[in-house]
Amino acid sequence: PFAELKNLTESRIKRMSGCYLVLTQWDEERESLVNLLQARDIPVTVFLLTALESALWSFPEFVTPLPVHDVASRLAS
Repeated sequence: PFAELKNLTESRIKRMSGCYLVLTQWDEERESLVNLLQARDIPVTVFLLTALESALWSFPEFVTPLPVHDVASRLAS
């Protein structure tokens, strides 16, 4: 469960200087984890794997949608 990742992150947050998250969905639970990190002034970048070429919704600036069929070339650029 995602709650376990959040609990683990909270227990080690004092050791963190930055965070990359690779996610397969974006929801309130994941946004809550990002908000927690940002509240502690920890830079966060989120890569959101998606089957859609272009998202039908907007994401915060730190979220980068990555189409699953094109991950390698998107990360290379």
